[in-house]
Amino acid sequence: MNQKDLRYYSAIVLILAVATAVGVWQLVRQQEEIEEDLLEFAKVTALNIPPQMVESLQGNESDLENPQYRRLKTLLMQAIAIESEAKFAYVFGMRPDGKLFFYADSEPVTSPDYSPPGQVYEEAKPQDRMVFVNGLPQAFANTDSWGSWISVEIPIVDESGSRVIASMNMDISQSSYYQRIIFSGMVPLLIGILFVLVLFIIRRLSLKDEMILNQRAVYLAITAHDLKTPLTAIKWTAEILQESLKSSENSIKENLTAITGACQEMFTFIDDLASASKTNTGNLISSNREKVDIGELTKKIVANMGILVNKKKLSVDFDVDDGLIVMGDPNALRRGIANLVSNAVKYSTLGGKIEICAKNENGKLVLSIKDAGMGIPKDELQKVLVGYYRAKNARLSGIPGTGLGLYYAKKVAEAYRGSISLSSEVDKGTTATMTLPLAP
Repeated sequence: MNQKDLRYYSAIVLILAVATAVGVWQLVRQQEEIEEDLLEFAKVTALNIPPQMVESLQGNESDLENPQYRRLKTLLMQAIAIESEAKFAYVFGMRPDGKLFFYADSEPVTSPDYSPPGQVYEEAKPQDRMVFVNGLPQAFANTDSWGSWISVEIPIVDESGSRVIASMNMDISQSSYYQRIIFSGMVPLLIGILFVLVLFIIRRLSLKDEMILNQRAVYLAITAHDLKTPLTAIKWTAEILQESLKSSENSIKENLTAITGACQEMFTFIDDLASASKTNTGNLISSNREKVDIGELTKKIVANMGILVNKKKLSVDFDVDDGLIVMGDPNALRRGIANLVSNAVKYSTLGGKIEICAKNENGKLVLSIKDAGMGIPKDELQKVLVGYYRAKNARLSGIPGTGLGLYYAKKVAEAYRGSISLSSEVDKGTTATMTLPLAP
């Protein structure tokens, strides 16, 4: 993992860790706030219930005719109307046997949840009785036949302040309670995920731009590499011309033809280079598609390298079928195959032989170029296809090169759903094979 990746993943972990920590803190804080707000509201409601009002009630159905009961019930209904999240408000009393009963509740008489005065709360929990024991406000989770609640209880004491005579209770739904808590905790986490998403998009755009820049840089390097071949041919042809000025006119004409061909090849490379510099994609292979006769193309490539072949006194044997047509960009195919031929010429020993074979095998072109040169060590056969890598014996030979020729040939083959393979033996030679689908 490189430094950029490490920083990227570290930033994601940090953002999510902070978001989670803030979310947990917000969750706890929200839980405390909800309970505190409900307790405060219940306390205010309880303050509006004077002890005399409760003491005037009998705790049975006779209270229905008592104006204080009706006043208490109205107060509880108003409390529910103000605190929209509260479902029930009610006042409990406790009998000598410890059973809790309703003095009044906030439900209309017609409601199925209505509890008449004096009705015993059979589902009372120990927490419900604690307010009568210690006289302290409390909030706790409670479940009964009416549902699941967060209940708060506020003591109502007599005028002397020495005895709890009733408790003012208020319930909110647990589902509503936990939804608020979870939502408050999720907000920081969602914000953190949003930041991570933005970071991911920025990284993808950055990687895409970086990839385009790298592709264009490689394209320029490959073109510079390819320009050396025709330049070398021009240089050697010029040297031969100097030596043959006194020779026959035909010899000079042949050499001038070789220079013209090499110059034309350079013009093509320069056109490719100009086209690449005008695009923003950095693509190594043009999207142009034409019918290309690979046999004829390969023969022209070898002819253009005639000066180099003659300089090293090489013989070239052709075994090429007719009508080997491939759909692709002629310039890309020419440069890809030219790199294979150039390598065969460059690394062949003086007076060696190059064998070029092109066949139709089950609807596929199989083009192999075999030389009898220095070869490539087996452990480096795949490495030389990566780009900017040269075999150790090639580096030590003093033969110039950049390690981009085979890389470009491989890219060309892959662009047309083909492949490049190498077989080699040190000091005996190398065979480079390009496989491409033939046009229907």
